[in-house]
Amino acid sequence: MEERKRLSGVTLIEMVVTVSIVAFMSFLAIPSVGLWIDDLRSKALANSLLVDLNLARSEAIRRGHPVVACIAVGSACHPIGRWEQGWLLFADINNNALRDTGEEVIRQTKIESDGWRLWGNGPVRSYVSYHPLGQTRLVNGAFQAGTLTICLPSRPNAMSRRIIINSRGRPRIERVDQAIAGCD
Repeated sequence: MEERKRLSGVTLIEMVVTVSIVAFMSFLAIPSVGLWIDDLRSKALANSLLVDLNLARSEAIRRGHPVVACIAVGSACHPIGRWEQGWLLFADINNNALRDTGEEVIRQTKIESDGWRLWGNGPVRSYVSYHPLGQTRLVNGAFQAGTLTICLPSRPNAMSRRIIINSRGRPRIERVDQAIAGCD
C-alpha cells in the first residue's frame, strides 16, 4: 500500500488573512511610533538645553563672574529671536547679557529645529544669566526665574517639555501635555 505524503504549507486564504492582520496592526502602530519619536526628540532638546544651563551655572561659580546663555545668531546674542535658533554660552564680564568683543564663548549650540518651537516666558525670553553664587539674575539685578517650553505645533497630540528655572537658578525638566504648554 502506498502512503500519501502530506504536504505542509499555507493556503492562499491563510496568507491573505495574515497579511491583512499585519497591515491593520501596522496601521494602528505607526502613529504611536511617530509620537514616541517626537517624545524622544523633545526630551533630547530639553536635555541639551538643561546640560548647557547647568554648565553656565557651574562656570559662573568657577569663574567668579556672570555667565550667560542667550538666543544666538552666529556668535552674537539675538534678543528678539527664539531659542530654537540655537544658543550661546559666554562669560559676561560687564554683566549686560550681550556678548561683547573679548568676552569668551564657552559653548555654542546649533540645533536642527525641524518644526520644533522653543521659547521662554518674560524673564527668560532671550537670556539666562548665572552669577557667581549660582543664582540667576536679570541685568538690573532682580532675580530671574522662568520657563522655557519645547513643543511641536504640527503634532497637537505630542508631549511637550518645560525647563523650569527656579529663583535659585536651578533648572529642571517637566513633561507636560502640549495643550497645557500653550504651543502655538
